[in-house]
Formats: sequence, structure tokens, C-alpha cells
Amino acid sequence: MDDQAVILRCRQGDRAAYELLVEKYQSPLVALLGRMFGNRDDARDVAQEAFIQAYLKLEQFDPQKSFKSWLFTIAVRRSIDLLRRRTSFRRFISGLHLSVVEAAAAAPVPDTEASPLCRALLSRVSTGERAVLLLKVMEGYSTEETAAALNCSETTVRVHLLNARRKLRRVLDSPHEAITGRRTSQEVP
Repeated sequence: MDDQAVILRCRQGDRAAYELLVEKYQSPLVALLGRMFGNRDDARDVAQEAFIQAYLKLEQFDPQKSFKSWLFTIAVRRSIDLLRRRTSFRRFISGLHLSVVEAAAAAPVPDTEASPLCRALLSRVSTGERAVLLLKVMEGYSTEETAAALNCSETTVRVHLLNARRKLRRVLDSPHEAITGRRTSQEVP
């Protein structure tokens, strides 16, 4: 049964039909959020919140759009809000190279856990840059879709992507920074 038929059943009062959508999208959503947060527990919590919010707002869903994109947008926005509130995410170390992120994204990520390399790379960019990288590079969203998901302009998406690439190149050019997250005294501009 396709998503639209399931959503129609849900809108007609069949609460059990929503379980079909949860079963279909739970693993990919938790995998995306696992890469966003770097741990499975937060990913599961936010995924559950996103499914609940999507269910409660199902009447607002446009059936001409993709349910997956709508659900992922809800989850990514919730993730960004949560990450912004956490003090541990206030400061990210400049870093790493986009081609390494792309290589890590191309490799299969076991279950919902991101690979250690992927987690390390994503922890070195800002929350906005991380969200753009996850949606554009790892999920294949277009610039327009990414902007819609993050509720920002396409220019902001491009700027986040450009800044992330610059940080990633800088770290690749500095092996010490790639390992420690700090520049050596000779590398300070």
C-alpha cells in the first residue's frame, strides 16, 4: 500500500494504519538522526517525537508532496532545535574535508549507528552545516528541498555548504588538526 492510501486511512480514523508508515520510515529516519546526533538514543527519541508530531498534524500534510520528505523535515527541524539548546554543541571545531564526508556517506552505515569516521567528521562542523551536509550529501536532497526542510533560503544552504567545504579542506591540509582538532603553532595564520 502506498503512503497516500495509508494517510487517507489515517485521516478516516484508522489509527492502526499509521503503524505502516512508522514501520516503513523508522529505520531510515533513525539512521539520519543517528548521524545528526552521533548516538542512537537521541536519534530514537527525536524520531519518536517526529512520528507523533506528524500524526497529530496529518490533516495539514499536502498529499501531493512526499510523506518521507515531510516527516524528515519535521525530524531535522526538531533535531536542530535540540542541538542548539545543548551546551555541548555550542562550539564545533573547524574541520575536515567534504570528499571524506562523501566517501563516508557512500559507504553503508551499519544499522542506525554512523561510522566513527562519519561521526568525527560531522562533529567538526556547525549545526546548520551538519544539517545541510546530511540532507544534501547523505540524503540527496536538492538545494531547494534542503532549504524547505531547514526553513531557510537556498542562499543560506549554499553558504553553509561552502563554509563546511572550507573547514573540511583546511583540516585536510593540516594532519595535526584533523587528529586533535587544534592547529599547531606553525599553522596558526
